[in-house]
Amino acid sequence: MAKPLTPKTVENLKPDPAKRTERPDPGLSGLYIVVQPGGAKSWAYRFRYGGKPCKLTLGAWPLLGVADARAAANDAAAQVERGINPTVEKKTGRAAQLEAQLSDRDKIKTLVADFDKRHLRRLKSGAQALQFLQRC
Repeated sequence: MAKPLTPKTVENLKPDPAKRTERPDPGLSGLYIVVQPGGAKSWAYRFRYGGKPCKLTLGAWPLLGVADARAAANDAAAQVERGINPTVEKKTGRAAQLEAQLSDRDKIKTLVADFDKRHLRRLKSGAQALQFLQRC
């Protein structure tokens, strides 16, 4: 049986300049460390949902350590066992988070006010441009 991944083994993984490589963690079925040709490393969890293969990217190494990656993969495996697709959950959670962040920041009035502070106040015709933008 192969040895489980440790922080030292993950740190010492070398990238293949020709292709992306995945090395499985024997300590947990479905957990992989993905090494990009440029040297970036990230964790992925592969599973089957509804008879189809799926992949969930858990996070980047070293921000997500070996123990944290195993815990995240265990959580994803528990979701799959309950009949929940963790990739869909991740996407909907991210979309809701972005919507909450963008609700106030991207309103037209806020954008016009920011543009006025940064650019229009320095121009001779800035007041006219501001009036035009506020009318639209």
